[in-house]
Amino acid sequence: MRLSTAGSRLREAALTGLSIFAVAATGLVFTYRTAQEALLDQIRSQICQNATLVASQIEPRLHASLTRLEQMDGADYRRTAAPLLQMRRSVPDIHYAYTLIPGPKGPRFVLDSSRFVRNPGDTTSVAGIGELYDDAPSAAREALGSGEATVSRDPYTDRWGTFLSSFAPFRDGSGRIAGVVGIDISLARLHGYLQPLRLSLALALGGSALLAALSAQGRWRSLQTQARAIEEFTRSRELAEQAAAEAASRARSTFLATVSHEIRTPLNAVIGLTTIVLASPLSERQRECLDTVRTSAQSLLTILNDILDFSAIDAGSLRLCKETSTLRPLLEEVIDLCAPQAHERALELTLIIADGVPERIETDALRLRQILLNLVNNAVKFTQQGEVELSVIGVHKPTDQARLEFAVRDTGPGIPPAERERLFLPFDRLETSDSPQPSGSGLELAISQRLAQALGGALEVDSEAGEGTRLVLSLPLILPKEGAPSDVSLRELSQPVAEGIQFLARRNLLVVSASEPNRRVLRTEIEREGGTARLASNRSELETLLDGNRFDLAIIDRPVAPSPGGFPGNDANGVILGHRHGADMPLVVCDSLQGEPPTASGGILLRKPIKQASLRQALRTALCRQTDTTTTLPVAVAARDEVPAPGDDFARLHPLRILVAEDNIVNRRVCDLMLRRLGYSAEFVDDGIEVVEVQRRLDPDVILMDLSMPGLDGLTATRQIRSHQPKPHRPWIVAVTAHAMPGDRSLAFESGMDDFLSKPIDESALVQALKRSHAALSR
Repeated sequence: MRLSTAGSRLREAALTGLSIFAVAATGLVFTYRTAQEALLDQIRSQICQNATLVASQIEPRLHASLTRLEQMDGADYRRTAAPLLQMRRSVPDIHYAYTLIPGPKGPRFVLDSSRFVRNPGDTTSVAGIGELYDDAPSAAREALGSGEATVSRDPYTDRWGTFLSSFAPFRDGSGRIAGVVGIDISLARLHGYLQPLRLSLALALGGSALLAALSAQGRWRSLQTQARAIEEFTRSRELAEQAAAEAASRARSTFLATVSHEIRTPLNAVIGLTTIVLASPLSERQRECLDTVRTSAQSLLTILNDILDFSAIDAGSLRLCKETSTLRPLLEEVIDLCAPQAHERALELTLIIADGVPERIETDALRLRQILLNLVNNAVKFTQQGEVELSVIGVHKPTDQARLEFAVRDTGPGIPPAERERLFLPFDRLETSDSPQPSGSGLELAISQRLAQALGGALEVDSEAGEGTRLVLSLPLILPKEGAPSDVSLRELSQPVAEGIQFLARRNLLVVSASEPNRRVLRTEIEREGGTARLASNRSELETLLDGNRFDLAIIDRPVAPSPGGFPGNDANGVILGHRHGADMPLVVCDSLQGEPPTASGGILLRKPIKQASLRQALRTALCRQTDTTTTLPVAVAARDEVPAPGDDFARLHPLRILVAEDNIVNRRVCDLMLRRLGYSAEFVDDGIEVVEVQRRLDPDVILMDLSMPGLDGLTATRQIRSHQPKPHRPWIVAVTAHAMPGDRSLAFESGMDDFLSKPIDESALVQALKRSHAALSR
């Protein structure tokens, strides 16, 4: 039902009033004109009778004797004019009474009653005997010609004024027309006759206008009432629809939360126990089967997470948490997570951070990480050979806000123009002849695009068939409040390295790599530390550089997919060590594979993808080993935040009393095994009431709290614990739950919890949570 606007209702009411007035006015005007015409006919008839009466009293013989002007003062003139004078006295409304006779040039005056009776204020001249009436009305000429009495149809104007006149002929003894008597009614007098009629019309029109206004007002009120009724109906319908939509949304959220919980609970056991068993001695076939089980379970978990994310975005319930984030660790974490899959497919994976990109920005780090992970994983999935590159640059235009552009470039088959529109469609997976059958839900890029829009940015694709694909995430650059003002250029935001800490100053380094992105990364990092990088991409270039230069250190980048010539591989080591300038040269070998140091004389093995901190540590170690041969140094740079293997003394380094609240037997077993691998012996309870009681007795450092438990849920149990604990964050409570909807994390923190882990529990995530708890409790 359409709801009209106030303006349209006002127009409709006004149109109603105008219509009523128009109809009434038309009828009144028609009535007025009819009455006016009847009144004029009556006046015409009356003056015609008066003129005929006077004409019958005129003496034709005496009238014919009046031919000279001097006769106007004689007795014959007065006696002849007596009927005219009598008529004027009897009918005061008559303005003029006179006689006319025909003449060769037109009617001529004979008698004029104004000679004896003057109208008040009349200063016109008296018509003389024989005076030509050159502007005589047509009715006068018609009466002289036809011998019939006539009346002017409409008022006419002559030298004496404007009149309505009647002319009646009189005849001589032989029957010929001797002349006509003319009687005039002035226009002013005529208006006097019509004045009551016109007043009646005005009053009638005024009444019609009032009636029309009242009708318009009534229509306006009716429309207002109708509009309010429609508005109330529409509001009620919208509220009903909103309530139905909210109910449907709640039902969908409840359904998804229930499904998520019920799927994550067994997945926790599948992934957790599989990971634990894989760490034990197994046959090759057993390990292959368990790897397949774990990979399949993780794929199922990824699909589940994608569906939950897409559902939250589609329902408009996505919540962003923008805070100060350090950019480089986030980007390095993304490539670390994607590296195993990339190296398994023999792909080079590179991270390039341009100069001028700030270290810290304001953003939702979790969502930015999710977008970049989706983009890099997608690139790795569809690239058969070559490389995948993640880069970030700052873009600053004087007329626009500064932005960061994250680009993921691959050397895959590319996307034909006709297929690009499908790239961001949910549940749609592109297939090309050069790529394998795609896996997954087909939601990753659709989710990434919507997350980019939620962060105030955009996600665009640049690709041609056979030329690879480049996906660009553009986000507004928001600096922390304590950072530089918004009008500072991007280059000024880059903090230059002080001269005193450039440990490669005046050092000459040799870089051997067949990968252009890796050469670029290594050269950039070397030059940032004040060093000089000389690049070789093949054996000939390497030998030329060795012949003409002395180097303090050599970096050899072993390709993920060895080239047919094997370069740069062990032969590059041999070329360098066999050269006269390279026998004692320290080596850093970048490799994606686990293995022994590259040379018998010792060297540094740097795991790929290349990261800034790891590279700098490797270079420092190599240069330090060159100057101090007695120092014992590691031969490999360990990956950051590795999960400790069984037997490691993680619990000794991070002593914690741990209480686990979990009602599911399988999940308790998985958690117990994970904690035992880390060196902990935890206490277990299976409901919320018991966890509150045991906490008071044991005073644990950390509680791993399930949210859904019988008796008392984890949120309520946390509130009760916090209400009796004077010290903040003591104990440190970590939510461990299969609930993974957007609001679950917020509910956990609002109840007083300190950290959040989603099931299935990832061992590395558990390690990080325990590290955070130990650090917080040690303050």
